[in-house]
Amino acid sequence: MASISSLGVGSGLDLSSILDSLTAAQKATLTPISNQQSSFTAKLSAYGTLKSALTTFQTANTALSKAELFSATSTTSSTTAFSATTAGNAIAGKYTISVTHLAQAQNPDHAHHQR
Repeated sequence: MASISSLGVGSGLDLSSILDSLTAAQKATLTPISNQQSSFTAKLSAYGTLKSALTTFQTANTALSKAELFSATSTTSSTTAFSATTAGNAIAGKYTISVTHLAQAQNPDHAHHQR
């Protein structure tokens, strides 16, 4: 392959310098476009991250709206579940505690509508 070792010989023009200037000018016009592309890429990545987080939130929110999540029951049986304290003038003796009302399940939808 032939190469030109001396650009512009005999023309009186400094073609090498002109070529360098044209190349630099062309690259300078591409710099703002490259910067803008980088900015758009970063924004697109941020939007993707936000979309993923919103999808995760929506999935969790949908799971919370299921009634069976709130219909769980739990019981505890313990001889130490009840305790009492007395003042200094309490009469010593054996006392019986009677449970007259048990806890009732609550409907979260009903509580929400009463506000």
